[in-house]
Amino acid sequence: MRVPCQITQWYLLPAISAELVKEMKRLGVKQAEIARMMGVTPAAVSQYIKGKRGKVIQFDAGVKKLITASAKKIASTGITGEDLSREICELCIQARRSRSVCDFHKSLGGASDNCKLCIGGLNAR
Repeated sequence: MRVPCQITQWYLLPAISAELVKEMKRLGVKQAEIARMMGVTPAAVSQYIKGKRGKVIQFDAGVKKLITASAKKIASTGITGEDLSREICELCIQARRSRSVCDFHKSLGGASDNCKLCIGGLNAR
């Protein structure tokens, strides 16, 4: 069984990164600059753009809108480090609250229909 933290690490964070990278590319940011800002290699950026990484989780319209806003913020301000970490953490929290992760977790057979761990953490019942 995969726990929500494993789903987040293995699937959600790469999916968020992929969407951020694709959106920054659409905004006209060069791949080398995206790699620098995101703290990844240019090869990783290329794989995100080509859909070879981070393509498993599908986000709802609300999360996609947040990702687009974050990509614009990152591209326009060039934030890195702790500020970038905060931005990605917020996207992760919102994606978990949206049930995108729950639906994916269920598709793997790792969560029951009434599981709320992704949304409410350990106190969820």
